[in-house]
Amino acid sequence: MNLTGGAIKLNRLTYLVAIILIIGGPRSYLTLGQQEDPAFSIKTAIVTCYLPGATTEDVERQVADVLETNIQQLLQLDYLETQVRPGFCRIEVNILAPYWSDRLPQVWDELRRKVNQAVPELPPEVVGPFVNDDFGQVFGIVLGVAGDGFNLREIREHAEILRDRILAVPGVGKVLYLGVQEEEILLEATSSRLASSGLSEQSFDVLRAQNRMVDAGNLELDQAHPPVFASGLFEDVEDIRNAEVPTRQGGIVRLDDVLDVRRAFETPPHQIMLHGIAGQDHALPCIGLAVHPLPTANVVEVGQRIREVIDETVADFPVGIEVFTVADQAKVVAASVWDFTVSLAESVGIVLVVLLVGLGPRIGIIVGLQIPLVIFGAFIGMSAMGIDLHRTSLGALIISLGMLVDNSIVVSDMILGRLKEGQSRLRAATETFVQAGKPLAIGTFISILGFSPIYFSVESTGEFLGSLFVVIALTLALSWLSAFTITALNCYLFLRPPGEGGEKGAATAGPLFNRYRVFIRALLRRRKITLGALLAGLVASLLLLPLVDKTFFPLSTRAQFIAEIQSPEGSRIEVTDAMVREVEEFLLADPAVLSATSFVGTGIPRYVLTFGPTSPSPSLGQILVNTTHSAENARLQRAVREFVAEHLPDAELRLETVSLGPSDQYKIEFRISGPDHETLRSLSNRIQGIMHRVPGTREICDNWRGQIPAYFVEVDEDRARRAGVTDAQVASALKILVDGAQVDVFREGIYRLPIVVRGHTEGEEIDLQRILSTPIPSSVGPDVTVPLSQVATARLDWVDGRVWRRNRIPSIYPRCNARTDEGFTTESVRGRIAALINAEIQLPPGYRAEWGGEYESSQDSQAALFAFVPVALTMIVVLLVYQFNSGRRFVLLLLNIPFAMIGVVFGLLVLGQSFGFVALLGLLALIGMLINIGIMLVDQIELNREAGMPLSEALVEASVMRVRAIGLSAGTTVLGMLPLVISDPFWRALGVLIMFGLSVGAFLTPIVIPLLYSFFFRESQGDERPVER
Repeated sequence: MNLTGGAIKLNRLTYLVAIILIIGGPRSYLTLGQQEDPAFSIKTAIVTCYLPGATTEDVERQVADVLETNIQQLLQLDYLETQVRPGFCRIEVNILAPYWSDRLPQVWDELRRKVNQAVPELPPEVVGPFVNDDFGQVFGIVLGVAGDGFNLREIREHAEILRDRILAVPGVGKVLYLGVQEEEILLEATSSRLASSGLSEQSFDVLRAQNRMVDAGNLELDQAHPPVFASGLFEDVEDIRNAEVPTRQGGIVRLDDVLDVRRAFETPPHQIMLHGIAGQDHALPCIGLAVHPLPTANVVEVGQRIREVIDETVADFPVGIEVFTVADQAKVVAASVWDFTVSLAESVGIVLVVLLVGLGPRIGIIVGLQIPLVIFGAFIGMSAMGIDLHRTSLGALIISLGMLVDNSIVVSDMILGRLKEGQSRLRAATETFVQAGKPLAIGTFISILGFSPIYFSVESTGEFLGSLFVVIALTLALSWLSAFTITALNCYLFLRPPGEGGEKGAATAGPLFNRYRVFIRALLRRRKITLGALLAGLVASLLLLPLVDKTFFPLSTRAQFIAEIQSPEGSRIEVTDAMVREVEEFLLADPAVLSATSFVGTGIPRYVLTFGPTSPSPSLGQILVNTTHSAENARLQRAVREFVAEHLPDAELRLETVSLGPSDQYKIEFRISGPDHETLRSLSNRIQGIMHRVPGTREICDNWRGQIPAYFVEVDEDRARRAGVTDAQVASALKILVDGAQVDVFREGIYRLPIVVRGHTEGEEIDLQRILSTPIPSSVGPDVTVPLSQVATARLDWVDGRVWRRNRIPSIYPRCNARTDEGFTTESVRGRIAALINAEIQLPPGYRAEWGGEYESSQDSQAALFAFVPVALTMIVVLLVYQFNSGRRFVLLLLNIPFAMIGVVFGLLVLGQSFGFVALLGLLALIGMLINIGIMLVDQIELNREAGMPLSEALVEASVMRVRAIGLSAGTTVLGMLPLVISDPFWRALGVLIMFGLSVGAFLTPIVIPLLYSFFFRESQGDERPVER
């Protein structure tokens, strides 16, 4: 069946389909969801567990090891990373790459079963374990509520009103509080006063009994069964003050008589949030709200509804309460989609201009009409397959824009050539399909296969960029179908034969074609010199390739960056807060800073999918800095580094710009695993020393950080028994002295405020001497207390504040980042570090090391990407052998590809682009494009030889006959990508690679293919005879 003949015969049906596309495409576009980036699953769940009072070593042995042993039985497990701190364990459970979002819920169910199986083996004092499988949720809209002159309790009350209203917005899945400092009811006294008060555990049992909600039953009446409610709960702090409890001596006392009872914020706070804007001299405390839109929701629409809710709610707030935006993914998505839409429109315009200039007005319009039809068809297909508008899908449309007219260019060019040679319109159209239908279909399919490895990659990069293949495959398939139906039909109807008795070769007559004919003939006469020059250029480009940067994914161009400040390990949160405030005030003094929001004690929530939150710690502080323009980011970061180095020498600073793809916080990371903690620390210190020696490094540290001071109280059991003191009494007294012990809960509406008894007053210092003088109640008598020093000794020692384990083995990660803003590349710096490590470090038996960071991520992603390459290449081989029934012609096409590297390397070096993952994907796509061009040329050579041309003439004329189609095809692709290269950093490297690689490849292919063909085949021999050397 002749597809073109059918389209011409059923022309009304053909145009009806076109009308359906014109109507349905825009309607489908309006229904598509909008996202900043395509969703990809974070294959990590967090298991946390608490063992109060345990050392790091105890938590390792009694909690971490038990949980890890059970969790590692998961068949889907990739690896475990465990952080152990005194009294705390946090396990990151990372699942194998093939388990994408649709399969993860079942994995998390199995994880919970494994964790629950471990519970009986854990110490009874353990709190937890808790499984968080929402670690990958994105809280794209982050708000803050602040009020100068309002305390945090009042600010939180207004934040609650706003939160409740936001939760009612359709499309909102979750709203988390940030920066909330919990309140508590403090029963406070010095330790000596508390001991002399006579209060005991029995006293607080009575307090709890007075503050209990008890079922009082229901009355039995004739016609009703009313409930009975008995009072008993404390209604306010005054009720607690007036509560009477028994003492050890048998008396009764009011709590207010022996203790200071007051309501206060927890000390120390677990988290602090501050917000400052340009012009303020200091930041204000605030309460944050992190909003998680449902995955199925349109983020732009949800953001608009939330803004309306904020406006309505703030109108009811008192003067002074302000609601501000920290991060707004909805606005970013709307701007991103708009920018891409503009780039798409610009690309369409550029391609149309190229077609009109290159083909003339009539043919240019005929070919150009295919562009909106194919794009509209793609929108319909995307809607049917549930593909949203985002960076990848819109980028795919722009990338495919130039390629989707290739088939129509060839079809119209061939029809016009046949018309010039005197064929009828119907014969010219139908024979074009006979001659070009199969090779163009094969070429189109090969171009599609060039993008296929990313779709079949099982890594997160495959999930992230998978829609690229789908959209390009859809558009290119539609372009082939449209070329032989709508384009061919329009050529049949609107192109007129130039006159009767046309001559063969008329299509390539003219001075330009004649000059090009002379040029090709001259190169073929000097084929050895030509080949030598080409090989020299190829070798030179390959020698320059190591100079190209290899950053895994490009950085975002948001006018925003993150400053992470860590105080020394073991510091109080107040110390971290003071450091963060200094940096924040410094930033707010700069006119290029719009706002700065700091998070102390906890990290910034995952407000972008590619941003990884940091685990909470009192020594952690992060500042989200919004600037006037992304161009200011680098200058501000340099200024922050200089400020911290001068004013905060004890702080560890890390500056981060959010990546446009999956990334690592530390790009250079060396992992060492082994049994002994001291040996690991020693090795880490030596490797960090090497990192300091290598030029181009910064932010050097390891994941264990420094050791912390700890007091060890060792009870003499014999003396304690004689004094009537138990270990539990010692621990309880110390808990009351140091942190305070919770004895009950005060209920206030939806809140539950801990009632805490504490053995020191606010601001009172506790040192070793104070610990030893702590009075311990004795069972010898109700009035007897024993100083701790009589039954125990205390010492100060340095211990590990945190320990990391990987797959149950202690593992330390010395790491750093490269000074990429000063011209250093991450891979070159890592290479120098690796060379010194190999020369100077020899691991003891039982220890092993491996590279992590960006090197590992890149290797894993490339391995997953190339896993499908053999399959794609096999399919390409089969298609080419099927097309030509020749092995040598296939080899000839492959040998043409490497010469495009001359343009690839030149373009990347000159424009300073990275040969990272996205560029690598572009290289695979470029291979498909070059094979497609090569097919057109080899096919024309065969047609010329079948027509009886001598080999030398067939080679020259094939290049001349196809040069316009090749030039237009490459020109539309190259120039169509120009808006994408200019406007979007994510696709810039891919665009530059294809633009330069295809430009050089399209120029060289009409030279290289005939040149190689002349070596592979000889005039006097048949097609399949080998070259005689």
